[in-house]
Amino acid sequence: MDLQTIAARTGLPLRKLRYVFDHRLLPGLRVKHATEMTGHPRYLTSLEALGVACAAALVEGGMRREAVVDVLTGLTILRWSSNGPKQSLTLLEKAGQTGVSPALASLADGAYLRFQIGKRDTSWLNRTSFAVEADFRPRVIVQVDVAALRDAIGI
Repeated sequence: MDLQTIAARTGLPLRKLRYVFDHRLLPGLRVKHATEMTGHPRYLTSLEALGVACAAALVEGGMRREAVVDVLTGLTILRWSSNGPKQSLTLLEKAGQTGVSPALASLADGAYLRFQIGKRDTSWLNRTSFAVEADFRPRVIVQVDVAALRDAIGI
């Protein structure tokens, strides 16, 4: 999937999607360039497209670069295992599965993350150590609906 398709399906500005690439906001992103085509468009897997759309939506919502990186790092590194280590999926992979709802990634007070995917909830986590903060009560929450972006992209 190319950036123009992601922009058309999600309604996100193309410049915000490009910003995600230019500023390396998505950890581990590997992009295939179509060097034979004019402009060398970037092609992504459906899961990578979802990650880029999440990052672009957070940037569009006014979130600082560092905070976007922390949210996307949580989505791409943290895992929930279903039936042992071989069945372990990253949060982004789980959120990318059709029919999994809700799929929400939240940042509170600029310092705490929370992921709600299906019936599972991480509770509030420190954004750098991912340690659970049991007594934390947020004042301000910024949230991205990963399921809505997934459905718009057509995964």
